[in-house]
Amino acid sequence: MASYYQGGLRIVDISGELMGDLYAQGREIAFFMSTDSEGHVPNKANVWGTMPYKDLIYFSDMNSGLWAIKLVDDNPMGTN
Repeated sequence: MASYYQGGLRIVDISGELMGDLYAQGREIAFFMSTDSEGHVPNKANVWGTMPYKDLIYFSDMNSGLWAIKLVDDNPMGTN
């Protein structure tokens, strides 16, 4: 996970060799923009302090407070 200030929360794959721009290499798995119409600066993300714990990802946004989100796979693989 990476806190990206105005870019929100970014989840990237850091396996293998880490050389250069991870976004240009297509290693971004997901992102979340913590915009809130009632924030200190409305609808503007300013993320920092990302911390995974158990099944949640906690992070603070300087404009809208503390968030806890869960990463889910929209396209699960396997047999059903």
